Amino acid sequence: MKHSDFSLIPTFVAIVEERSYSGAAKRLGISQSAISQSVAKLKILFNDNLFIRESHGIKPTQFALNIYPELSAAINAIKLTTPEHNKFEPHTNSKQFIISSLSVFGGEILPKLSAAIRQQAPNVSVKTEVRVDDSSLIENLRSQKYDLLLDVDYGQHHQLCATTVMEEELCVVCCNDHPRLTGNTINEQQFLQEKHVAHVSPNQEQAYLLGKGLNADSILRERSIFWYASNLYEMLPIIEQGEYIAIFPVKLAQRYIKYSQIKMLRSDLFKDKLNVSMFWHATRNNDAAHKWFREQVASVMKNH
Repeated sequence: MKHSDFSLIPTFVAIVEERSYSGAAKRLGISQSAISQSVAKLKILFNDNLFIRESHGIKPTQFALNIYPELSAAINAIKLTTPEHNKFEPHTNSKQFIISSLSVFGGEILPKLSAAIRQQAPNVSVKTEVRVDDSSLIENLRSQKYDLLLDVDYGQHHQLCATTVMEEELCVVCCNDHPRLTGNTINEQQFLQEKHVAHVSPNQEQAYLLGKGLNADSILRERSIFWYASNLYEMLPIIEQGEYIAIFPVKLAQRYIKYSQIKMLRSDLFKDKLNVSMFWHATRNNDAAHKWFREQVASVMKNH
């Protein structure tokens, strides 16, 4: 590879990540004709077509996908040697961090995180997005569409770096005047006889807690679900006004019981806890800004 060819590598990486010549041009701040010229040189350099045009952008060839991880890692390693990435001054920086999180975890972590960041980095902003497509999760973290993912950790994201930030106990909630659940506990028979309101993630067909490694997984699959809700806050008024039950994190239930007409039921069905972790891509390990952000999340939850 000639010295001049090295300048083509950022173009290659941008095209693979954007799946679009125009998207790559916009990211790199160059014209689309310059992208086309670089692609022609890249095809000669690697003796492969690299990219196939489709109706909605381009598709990398298998060879392009094979060489992408190493070339992307090299670009990130170079970026991390620049002053922009090897130091981070919280008081003066105005960076935006993006977190992908379900509302249940965001409700526990993000308010505390916002207070800590406001105190240390008043110009920094944070954006939260709901993850909708697990198939592109690793790529979204690698390409920095997200900085962090907050999710239950049951070994499903072994390709990513992770730190556990919270343990969640589970309970059952129902309305205060539920005619059949008059005490403060619920057994398996009662659990299966009642109609349930369940949380379902975007673009998912089954309730969120299924397949998360819980000992009660088989029982969860037997319940009769009446309503699938997009977030836990949507579930509260439905439970308040009907004879339904739902599974809630204990901390969240305790917070909202005093403001709503619901009560918490303890059950032997949910003895195990959910481990909630923050996940990130290994290419961000040495990014000073990212490292600082991870430290803030870990710190606020350690003191939770």
